[in-house]
Amino acid sequence: MDAKAETATEPLTLRRIVFIAVACSAFMVVGPMLILVNKLILSGRSGHDDGFPYPIMLSSMGLGASSVAARVLVHALGWASISDSTRAAVGGPLKWMKTIAPAGVLMAVALGTGNASYLYLGVGMIQILKSSTPVLVLSGLVLSGVEAPSRPVILSVLLITVGTVLTVGPGGGGDAMSAYGLALFFLSSSAEATRLVMTQRLLTNVSFTVTEGQYYLSPPGFACLALCALFLEVPDALSSGRLANALLHQGPMFLLSTLLGIIVNFLGYFVIQTAGSLTMKILGTLRNVALVAYAVVVLGEIVLPREALGYLVTLFGFAGYSTFFRPSGASKKEERDPGSAGASHGTTKPLLPSHSPKAHQSFQSGREGSDLRYGEGAQGDGGSGSNMRGNGGRENGNGCK
Repeated sequence: MDAKAETATEPLTLRRIVFIAVACSAFMVVGPMLILVNKLILSGRSGHDDGFPYPIMLSSMGLGASSVAARVLVHALGWASISDSTRAAVGGPLKWMKTIAPAGVLMAVALGTGNASYLYLGVGMIQILKSSTPVLVLSGLVLSGVEAPSRPVILSVLLITVGTVLTVGPGGGGDAMSAYGLALFFLSSSAEATRLVMTQRLLTNVSFTVTEGQYYLSPPGFACLALCALFLEVPDALSSGRLANALLHQGPMFLLSTLLGIIVNFLGYFVIQTAGSLTMKILGTLRNVALVAYAVVVLGEIVLPREALGYLVTLFGFAGYSTFFRPSGASKKEERDPGSAGASHGTTKPLLPSHSPKAHQSFQSGREGSDLRYGEGAQGDGGSGSNMRGNGGRENGNGCK
């Protein structure tokens, strides 16, 4: 019996319950922590001039750390591997320039502008706007000929659009809105949607694992951000003394942000492995709602009734989108990889079902139950550099997004 069959029929033991509880709890906590920590770094404490308003530099730090972490996992620790199919798909200078380089640049744009939007929009408002991401992603997939959505999916996307218009349209927004912030947010979302569509067209038969995404996409993304920061942010950060002040007084915060960024990149994958993709979507939605509530109750951000209504409409649309949208090739993936259906089929796969060589091999490969090209995670989740996003926004592991 192969490893897939063994894990699909394994009983719900106490060990599996603990794995599921730990993975889901971490998923619910780490992502919001990353957002709030980065928001604090960028904007500083209320009433104090200790912010670090350099989102490109912050994003580049995260991508650089993710790139190093991926190589440590693959080459130093041997806990992950790069598959032969992935190497063949992106190997060689020509293939790299055609696929990896532009994807890395788009990821850099998405991260940099996404983090910058937190300087102009509140945490709660950005979580509300994240629900609109499927509109951009599906539009790109349809226009590029990758997908032909069903009627329920189209209706769900229209519902999301209506909710978004209610949120950001005339009469909405209040003190929490900024035209510049909105422009940055939607530029970030558009860049990420374009990256998803582009990689899906150019890497049709390749589904990056989280580690592979970090391994290949983080270096060009880091290079792009570092180059932009060198001209746009570093001179002011040095002349104003903010860089020295940040390193002196906010060093632990930067370290915490980097650590959380690396962890959050893998949490979505762990949740899918332990509890299934449907559970991840539900948890992601609940987490997003909880973060909006936290922003209103604790941070004192203002969400007008019209915005709340728009968010509610958008959530209904997102629920329909998550239920009815089935990416091309998903059924074939599930046939050969039953765990990818996860909770939707009543079976879940433990992260490490046993200490057998087969179990270790399946963990190394990182492919069982995790076709992440279309962002099977729910809104507000994902990892930068991995093809995890698309079905509902994201929260980049290396930034606030």
